[in-house]
Amino acid sequence: MIMLCSLLILLTNSSFTEVNESWEEAYTNKETVIYTRTTESGIKEFKAITTMDVSIETVLAVMVDYSSHTNWMRAIDKCDLVKQVTSRTRYLHYSIDMPWPLWDRDLVSKSTFYPQKNGSVLMKMKATPTVKPNRSDYVRIVDSEGHWLVTPLSSNKTKIIYQYRADPVGIPPTFVNMFLLEAPKASFEGLEKQVRLSKYKNSNLDWLYH
Repeated sequence: MIMLCSLLILLTNSSFTEVNESWEEAYTNKETVIYTRTTESGIKEFKAITTMDVSIETVLAVMVDYSSHTNWMRAIDKCDLVKQVTSRTRYLHYSIDMPWPLWDRDLVSKSTFYPQKNGSVLMKMKATPTVKPNRSDYVRIVDSEGHWLVTPLSSNKTKIIYQYRADPVGIPPTFVNMFLLEAPKASFEGLEKQVRLSKYKNSNLDWLYH
């Protein structure tokens, strides 16, 4: 169940049509609020918002460090670099461990970081299933899209918005929705621990402007 919940951290489908265009608050705790809305398929989309007492440089250093994704995204069994296009754009291949009797999934995702005029940084993610050949031992996720919006509130406080929706391929919407809130909660909890590691302490944003 934990693995299935964690899978939802990654999944979102850009082709879905929202039935309920208004976000509804589904969870709140301390610095975190999570909203959901229902798509035409019946699978819910989430938007999670939190703040962390670290710099934006630190948060982004964790996000750009794809080798750490297996540490704070629990369903990710492996994350490999497929292609580095620029310092801000790359293609990643995720291997996703699923509980029996489900087949393991994999995802090829393009991610690009976009600096904003107000000092925020938007990181968009979108499935690019044809960039890497399919593997017979995985079910390839072909539709996923989402973003992270990271905004500095001060030199040591950052607001984070994480929005994602997807077709998880063969998993009934009712079952997906049962565990939807666990995904962003687990992601934020993992990220909170990761940003405390000393290797990210003196990070900068030079890579963002190359």
